[in-house]
Amino acid sequence: MLRGLGRVLVAYSGGVDSAVLLAESHRVLGERACGVIAQSPSLPAAELHDALSLAREGGFPARVIQTGEMDREAYRSNGPDRCYHCKTELFEKLEALAREDGLRVWDKPQSACLASRIPHGSEVTPEKLKQVELGEEALRKRLGIRVVRLRHEGRKARIEVEPREVARIQEPEQKDAILAIVRELGFVELEIDPRGYRRADPLPPKMQED
Repeated sequence: MLRGLGRVLVAYSGGVDSAVLLAESHRVLGERACGVIAQSPSLPAAELHDALSLAREGGFPARVIQTGEMDREAYRSNGPDRCYHCKTELFEKLEALAREDGLRVWDKPQSACLASRIPHGSEVTPEKLKQVELGEEALRKRLGIRVVRLRHEGRKARIEVEPREVARIQEPEQKDAILAIVRELGFVELEIDPRGYRRADPLPPKMQED
C-alpha cells in the first residue's frame, strides 16, 4: 500500500504509533517518506527534542511546521471538542504541504474508519461494516460525489453529503435511487440529513434495532 502512494508525509509526534508508521514508510519509500512535527505552545520543548532525536537516530527525514491552533477561538475556549480544532489546524497545514510537494492525494477527503458510522453503544459487527462500505461505494458511484457517509442506525440508513449537495440528492429521481440502494442492503428506512456532512459530528444515541 505504501509503495503505491509514491511519496508520503507522516504526521509525526515521536510517540509509538507515528514512529512505527514513519519507520515503515521510510523502509518502503526511503527519502520519499518524511515526518512532519507540529510545533506550537501546546507541545512541550522536551517532546519536540525527543521526536527530532528519534528521527535522527533512525535516519528518518523530519521537518517541523508551526501550527496556529492558538489563533482559533474554539480551541482556546477549551471545550470538549478542543482536540478536534487542534487536529483541524494540523490537517489543514498538512494538506497545504502535500499540495506544495505535489502529492497526488493532497485533496483526498478525510475519512474515519467504518465503525464511526455506527452509533456509540450499538454493537459493531462485520455485517454492519460491510453494509456501510457497500452502501457508501454505491452512493459515490451513483451520485458522482466524493464525500458521502451512510450512518447505520439499525433499520434506518441516514445519509450525509456535503451541504452544497443536499438539495440535489433530495430530487425525486436521486432520492428514489438512494432508497433502492439502501433497501438492497437490508435497510428499511432512509433519512437524508438536511444539515449535510459535518466533521466530528456527534453520533445519535443508541438506536433500537429490533
